[in-house]
Amino acid sequence: CYGHQIVLQFLLAYENSMPNNRLKSLFDFICHVLPPLTDCESVQLSICLPLFAKMLQKSDLSNDMKMKISAMIEPLTELAIGEEINTRARSEAASSLFWIIYQHQNEKEKECLSKIALQESIIPGVLNRLDSIDKTKAEFYEENVDAIRNSLSLFALMGSAAGCRGLSSTKVSDDIAKSLVELTLFGKTVIPFGFQKQLSFQSSSHIQTVLQLVAASAYSTMISCDTGGPFWRQRILHMALKAATQAVSANSSSIDDSSFWGHLALVTHIAIKVKTYTLSDTVMSMLSSSLARGILLIFPRNADQMKLLLRSPDIYAMQELVLAATIRLTGSFPNKMIKYIGIHVPIMLRILSQESSSIDLKILALQLLSIICEKVSETKVLLKFKPALESTLCDFLDHSSLMLRQMVVETRNHWTIL
Repeated sequence: CYGHQIVLQFLLAYENSMPNNRLKSLFDFICHVLPPLTDCESVQLSICLPLFAKMLQKSDLSNDMKMKISAMIEPLTELAIGEEINTRARSEAASSLFWIIYQHQNEKEKECLSKIALQESIIPGVLNRLDSIDKTKAEFYEENVDAIRNSLSLFALMGSAAGCRGLSSTKVSDDIAKSLVELTLFGKTVIPFGFQKQLSFQSSSHIQTVLQLVAASAYSTMISCDTGGPFWRQRILHMALKAATQAVSANSSSIDDSSFWGHLALVTHIAIKVKTYTLSDTVMSMLSSSLARGILLIFPRNADQMKLLLRSPDIYAMQELVLAATIRLTGSFPNKMIKYIGIHVPIMLRILSQESSSIDLKILALQLLSIICEKVSETKVLLKFKPALESTLCDFLDHSSLMLRQMVVETRNHWTIL
């Protein structure tokens, strides 16, 4: 713990470019403590890896140093997906991989270095864990899902690094994004990079849903990356929106709730991240209708169904994400969202009335109610909900949460002047 606090102070000294000989000293030290690790070596790496990652980010490397650094791709990948060191050190190992692939590939390399990580460690790790989910006992379920989550996050990180670099790495980024989108929508994809094997989430309905949400979250990390130029993100966003629109169009009359989770997760992450002014009417209609159906799905009226859904933290997190996406689109396109007021307002009131709803969820519900009243011009449509809303809000005026009370007052003020 004290070591990490000291490292945070050291990092300030590494904000500027460092000479290659200093990086080489740190590189030589790390090379001697790669897996398998003793407890002492785990502590040493936890301190050295943040410094190494910061130096990779800020320094210009010679070609000789780039050649040496590229040899660390595989062992750093093992660290990033392994469980031998703490989460912070694994994160710094992943950060080191990102900066090596993005900024420090030798120009003589014919293929993107991310392929080494993908072929040797990441993809085989996902395949092994998926196989374990069906063969091991239920108590190992969470362990396997967490391992798949870590691997897919690193899978997406490799795509982000390749996208930021561009050039010969562009196709790697596109293939990774395509695979994550297909896993999210359909629960399966053909693995690229020479495997020619299908990666499939075809398991029990609940497990498949959770894994599709995990894949969607991994894709979201790609479009959230703010490094590099904007065009690679625009490209993978366009690809995902096209796939989501086609999936809904092709199954508009037959897509059931169990198959809808992946689609909902994908459009939710996109709606939160995309620049709304770039959306066409067709895409906007798809996003708004999908989110409206998602709200019905993820906030069921039946209490037992709600408890069943919330046994997974991934589905629980989706509740807040769906509301955040709906708030964003309602603020940008109120005329498109008006047709779903009959869905949104009653469910938001139900969320406020349920004791099991978290304070964060209630605040999001209040924000949606407030922005609906502020942006939607159809006063007659809103007036029929006003008595129920005022009655519900009165119960929160003496709530212990200051933030919730403030949001209640703001929402009540908007609806009072109708």
